Amino acid sequence: MDQRAFSRFPSTSAVSSTPGVTVCHLLDKIIPDRVQVSDFCTCTNCSIQNTARETICCREVWDSSCKYSENLKAKMGDLQCVTQVQEVIDIVDRSLQLDLFHENDVFLKRQLGLSVSTRVLASDPHRHRRFAAYTMLTFFLHGSTGMKQRVELPSCLVKFVRDRWPNSSGDYTGFSDAYNNNE
Repeated sequence: MDQRAFSRFPSTSAVSSTPGVTVCHLLDKIIPDRVQVSDFCTCTNCSIQNTARETICCREVWDSSCKYSENLKAKMGDLQCVTQVQEVIDIVDRSLQLDLFHENDVFLKRQLGLSVSTRVLASDPHRHRRFAAYTMLTFFLHGSTGMKQRVELPSCLVKFVRDRWPNSSGDYTGFSDAYNNNE
């Protein structure tokens, strides 16, 4: 197995993420800076995120026809917000599933010879659950995205996860692309 592959969902597809790209993959377009939630949110559950490409509303997918937008539309159906989808609620709320997912992720990364920290930090005891939730939600919404392919989650969904599994300091990493170091 290619050790550069995303540990849970290996793929042979080519790596296309490159540093400096500011295209939002979920909407397949460049997102302008957004200062206020009212600039973009129509589901009423969003918040401003670290970057413009993360500051997107789940309702914005209705104006896009890229494959990731189509996936999200199919899951949302007639609901006002993706955070109302029952499977999304189930994924985010089940701490045991998130913990087991994290443990499995650690195991798989070790099998691939990748370095991994298993520590749960006292300063942010829910970080592993947020990461597990984001990963599981991405897989639920889009299936396997392939080797080192990451897709932004709507702001409302990120806020939903953070509200359920908060960091007491309010500091969050935010979305980051996966890059191929061999390019």
